[in-house]
Amino acid sequence: SQLTDRMTFPQRVKNLLFDISNAFLCNFIFQSYSKLASEFLQRELTVLDLLRKSSSSVWLVRLDFVLDYPRPLMPNMIPIGGVNCAHKE
Repeated sequence: SQLTDRMTFPQRVKNLLFDISNAFLCNFIFQSYSKLASEFLQRELTVLDLLRKSSSSVWLVRLDFVLDYPRPLMPNMIPIGGVNCAHKE
């Protein structure tokens, strides 16, 4: 919602509605990923479990080193290559 920490009451209501709609959309869009993670980890997971800090220990970051080079990376982030990388024969 791009609102700051100093909001009026209508802005707080807008922020709450925005957050609730994001939670429902997140569950709908990433439902297949939660099924995939549940099969891989052999335990029942939800989308919120996947996005929490405790279960997201490694992030694979796909970025272009030419465009995004001066960027700090957390220790749990692993760069995996450029955006437009393709195998050339």
